Amino acid sequence: MYSSDTNRRWIKVNGQELKEGDRLNSIQLLAIEPQSITIRFDNDIIDIPALYEWGG
Repeated sequence: MYSSDTNRRWIKVNGQELKEGDRLNSIQLLAIEPQSITIRFDNDIIDIPALYEWGG
């Protein structure tokens, strides 16, 4: 969920709520934007559109 207040931004992945900076296994959530998120996966930075199912 995007919010202009960075403390209120979160996404849900496999039932787990994550905030910017959180890690899930080898994935780090870098940013939550209105229409996308940015993650770091295996030292690559990846932008993922909202409502996208990523297989890894």
